[in-house]
Amino acid sequence: MYPFRYSLVYIPILPASLLEVLSMPTTFIMGIHSSLRSEISEILDVIVADLDGGSIHIPESLVPPVARLPTSLWDSTENALRMVLHPELALADLAFPSAQSHAYHHHLLHHPLPAHLHLYCLVNKSTVNANAVAAATRQRLRPLRLPMDRPMGTVFASSATT
Repeated sequence: MYPFRYSLVYIPILPASLLEVLSMPTTFIMGIHSSLRSEISEILDVIVADLDGGSIHIPESLVPPVARLPTSLWDSTENALRMVLHPELALADLAFPSAQSHAYHHHLLHHPLPAHLHLYCLVNKSTVNANAVAAATRQRLRPLRLPMDRPMGTVFASSATT
């Protein structure tokens, strides 16, 4: 696992005969063969990262209430971040792109973003103290404006350079 240091349980490939080990009440990282996926779907409180499929499954019991965003807010935030990572997708459906959309595409391609950008989504259903979040993360937060369907959340970006 170099360059990472991990002092808890780490098993690169867990044999099928030891799948019950996944139910132990401790933190661990274990690799299992994809043919055993159906057998681990019944295990509660385990975050599954599918490295072959590029997906992460987090059980509802482990998702904090702040992270449970409304579907429309989640979709619009995900789309905005996808446009930052893959700006060429902005013009993918346009047969004849306009000059304005080309300028937007060029801006996204040549806009520098810090590699250590962290996003914090805070839903305004309950009062959330931004100073408490900043203290918890020990970083200075600044608002990041993303296009959203409706103003239900605030997205903060923290950067060591700010």
